Amino acid sequence: MAKASDFEGKKQDELFYFVDYSPEEA
Repeated sequence: MAKASDFEGKKQDELFYFVDYSPEEA
């Protein structure tokens, strides 16, 4: 899992990609 500081550098949709990741989304 990425660190909070890494999340700050991500866009909103990318943040959800990390949080709600699933193989179908890959």
